[in-house]
Amino acid sequence: MGRVCTAALSLLLLLAPLSASAATYVFDITVDSRRVDGVPVPFAPVHFSQTWISGIVYSTLVVEPRPSGTLEQLSGLAALFPSETPLDAETFAVSGLSPSDLNGAQFSGTATRFDGATSGLGYDLFFSHFGSIFDSPAANVTRIRSWSMGLGLSASGPAAPHLTAFTDPYLAALMMGKTLTFGVEGGMNQFNSVTRERSFSQVKYTGTAVLTSFDIMPQQVPEPASWALMILGFAAVGSAARRRRVGA
Repeated sequence: MGRVCTAALSLLLLLAPLSASAATYVFDITVDSRRVDGVPVPFAPVHFSQTWISGIVYSTLVVEPRPSGTLEQLSGLAALFPSETPLDAETFAVSGLSPSDLNGAQFSGTATRFDGATSGLGYDLFFSHFGSIFDSPAANVTRIRSWSMGLGLSASGPAAPHLTAFTDPYLAALMMGKTLTFGVEGGMNQFNSVTRERSFSQVKYTGTAVLTSFDIMPQQVPEPASWALMILGFAAVGSAARRRRVGA
């Protein structure tokens, strides 16, 4: 009976609620410029909404004392997954890639803060989703196919609280109400090492983006308290197993 109760308690502990969060950013984007092989081409503006989902997995903080005050610099890396855009067909066609070829989803950003006579906040943020493939379609020929999409922001403002870590709410607060730059491009660069001939093709769209909504989404990832309950559950299961062996 004791073993049954112990097993039941262990099961309840292992089934304790698990939660964490990721974030959803929704951007209102206007693309009003198109370049083909670096040359501006007339283009009717396109307006669309795009969703990015992130879950920050790494951040680092550097604090550097200076005569004019303390410089705080923050950088981070996260998984970011943007939704599709009306421009994908052409950019992927020019690059020769497909969405499945993209080799990474990356967020990188820096935030700096001076504390002292030059007290102020300046920051650069950049979201990117990218992909590239190096191959050799023929003898002595090297080909690079690449595709990228990015959102960027550079701004300055009044003094801010000390930086501790990049968090989604912090990033959303920095971006909300400001105009970001947007860009998406696809290209192919080919070089023949014998004839020295080089061919290049690229299409690039640029415009602006505004963060219109931000939301934290719960995910099934253990919180510290849940980890503790799970450890207790495993300990109880192990104890019951040991008693069963001793009784045998």
